[in-house]
Amino acid sequence: MPSKRPDISELNKRITFLKQTQGKDSYGAPTMVYKEVTSCWASVESQQLKEFITTYGTELQNIITFLIRSKQRVPITDDMMISFQGQKYKIVEIQPDLKSSMYDLIVAKAVS
Repeated sequence: MPSKRPDISELNKRITFLKQTQGKDSYGAPTMVYKEVTSCWASVESQQLKEFITTYGTELQNIITFLIRSKQRVPITDDMMISFQGQKYKIVEIQPDLKSSMYDLIVAKAVS
């Protein structure tokens, strides 16, 4: 968790949470689709160049962190995906702020 409390103005990127549900394709056959569950404002931290070089080719490659308010309209779970700037991210871990209970840090990995 960040050492200082983030300023509310730092939550300036809109992210959308998606959940996989049963749907139908264009032929009417059952298929799995991602349905929008909720959206919120977040602070987004991508890997710096040094981290990117260090993690290249490892499980930690393409990791991004999102800081959101803890209290959301819908509980955020690790079986959801995040859509941000046209890219989908699989939630790897959700770390609650145990000190103030104001924010959650979400660690996510880009998926293709």
